[in-house]
Amino acid sequence: MYDAIKEIKEINLIIEKLKTDYSAVAQRNIELMRKLYESKITEIKNQINRPKGIFESNIDYKNRVDKFNNKLSMINSELNSEINSIKKSTIDELNIQKNSLLNQRAKMENQVFPIGIADVSFKFGFYDAEKEQFGISFIVKLNKKIIHAFAFLPVTRDKAAQYYQNPVLLIPDVNLKLNKEAKFIPHKFSFLGPENEEYVCTNIVFGIKGTLKSVNGYLDRFLFFDNHTMYDRRTNLFWPYCIILMIRIGMKRKNIVMNIQAVVIQIGDYLKFMS
Repeated sequence: MYDAIKEIKEINLIIEKLKTDYSAVAQRNIELMRKLYESKITEIKNQINRPKGIFESNIDYKNRVDKFNNKLSMINSELNSEINSIKKSTIDELNIQKNSLLNQRAKMENQVFPIGIADVSFKFGFYDAEKEQFGISFIVKLNKKIIHAFAFLPVTRDKAAQYYQNPVLLIPDVNLKLNKEAKFIPHKFSFLGPENEEYVCTNIVFGIKGTLKSVNGYLDRFLFFDNHTMYDRRTNLFWPYCIILMIRIGMKRKNIVMNIQAVVIQIGDYLKFMS
């Protein structure tokens, strides 16, 4: 597992270095190309900016300016085409170098890492009798890391009380994967029941501590935990929650009346007021 993490990180460093190196090469080649066209562009601009000659009619002057404006447009188009060609060839060469590395990284990402039963603990929280599912909290102990996770576990009402009172009847089967940033992500969290029936977790979220107390909001958006943490399923954010404040300010002067309803939500070090 940790060899895979190390390998993904090393691959990412190599890819970033390749991007930096190829970008620098592309910029140098583009600057060289600009310099090649610089004298031509300057010469054409001088022709455009040359004042009307005393022996030059208005029509001749206009034709001259139009002619060199067309030439300037053509040569700028040619320069842009050369620059785009440099960029494309650079990207193509970079992709050739990257592809083998990305394929190698994808193999690491596709690996599944089963976690031993001894390294997994879980606790049932709120049971939704209508949807027939538990909110369940996990602690996954790895060699160098502890992962806190939350998920929903579908269990029918006729079995829910039995498992809630005797969670040892369920054998956890936790499997992790690695993403492209070498971070652990959930693959499959499930349980095996006493009759070899499988219960598969849904909506697995890493980083949430505590046990689910209640679910509120439209489409069950907000999950409230016993450690005073609230999780917003729509934004994937969670934070400590505070009491709702109701403030009314009356201002009779100039017939102004202001009603302010504020909800104070602590997000990290911030206080957000919604009125």
